[in-house]
Amino acid sequence: MAARKIANAQEHGTHSMRRTRPRVLVNVVDRALIELARQWQWDLVDLGITRGVIPEDPYPVGAILDLDANHSVVKTLLDKGCHVVRHGYLPDDLDSRLPAVLPDRDDHARQAVEHFAQRRFKHVAYVGYDPLDPQAQLGPLYHMFRRYALEAGMAFEMISLKHEGGQLKTPTLRHERRMKALANWLIGLPKPVGIFTYSDITASNIILACQQPDVPVPERVAVLGLGDNELVCELNPVTLSSVDTAADEGSRQAMWLVRQLIEGHAPPTEPIMVKSRGVHTRRSTDTLAVEDPTLARVLRFMWDHADLDLSVDDIAKEVGISRRSLQRAFQVHLGRGVTVEMRRRRLEKFKEALETTQTPVAELAPLYGFRTLAYMHQCFREAFDTTPHQYRARLRR
Repeated sequence: MAARKIANAQEHGTHSMRRTRPRVLVNVVDRALIELARQWQWDLVDLGITRGVIPEDPYPVGAILDLDANHSVVKTLLDKGCHVVRHGYLPDDLDSRLPAVLPDRDDHARQAVEHFAQRRFKHVAYVGYDPLDPQAQLGPLYHMFRRYALEAGMAFEMISLKHEGGQLKTPTLRHERRMKALANWLIGLPKPVGIFTYSDITASNIILACQQPDVPVPERVAVLGLGDNELVCELNPVTLSSVDTAADEGSRQAMWLVRQLIEGHAPPTEPIMVKSRGVHTRRSTDTLAVEDPTLARVLRFMWDHADLDLSVDDIAKEVGISRRSLQRAFQVHLGRGVTVEMRRRRLEKFKEALETTQTPVAELAPLYGFRTLAYMHQCFREAFDTTPHQYRARLRR
């Protein structure tokens, strides 16, 4: 019977039997959007591929765009009953007219300052475009980072990048000029210093600029990016720490919002703000800020070999100073002894492994320098007032 109905429809040229999949227009695509579209059997159409032309037959029922309510494409879509969600970078004065899903830049700035504060930095800096420049889309990120840094009692500095456009003939010349300006600025900064910037690519350039005047990263300059782009962060000469902005979660929230609007739900009265997942710590900020370069070198050696059963004498011999000088430096600059710092570091990395791996606790303990399981449990409970198994169980709730 069904086959006969389809045949009759085809014979009479009617499309009544054709099942139409919902079509959603986008201009920024990521894996999270694609996965949900596949799960819901929606068709995504990239506005970039269509060169700005809105497709017909069928017309989009929804759109996820980084355009404001005054944009001509948005106006056309809204006039034809399409449900539009703005998936942008910052709040906009027109967000009262268009539902929006936005990254929480205030949270990003706060996470960055807290990250540096935990590492005892007294000086921080920001690299970005002039916040008064209308092209500086992330100007508010600078203002928030500066405010939180000053509230934390940190000294603050900034280098303002320039939109050089066509002033220089080639992209290579523009890049060389920027790298030279960064290197000269880095030389004059008080150290140790923690530097935050608005993208992982720019953070990568800062790491490269540190190599020109031979400024060690992270011992003298710690660098923190934004976005946690794994390909960028992991392929640096020094792997890059970055604020995980949960961009995939923002995409999922935008898709769910479009779905709710299509189903007839009222739009939210305020933008949906997507908080970060915190800082993904890699080598570029994996340090403690200390004024003494020798102590910074000692800490780097200790942290890189936290899995070994090192004595205070072993560490002193490796860095070429006396045991007494080593112990005095720790008390003066950190207010704790060498063995206490080594245990603190081991616990920090052990706790991180509990969060990011499924490796059994008994197998993790020796990987982080704990000679016995009982000693590890004792140290963990003293530090975090819980057991490793209880801590991991809480993460899975």
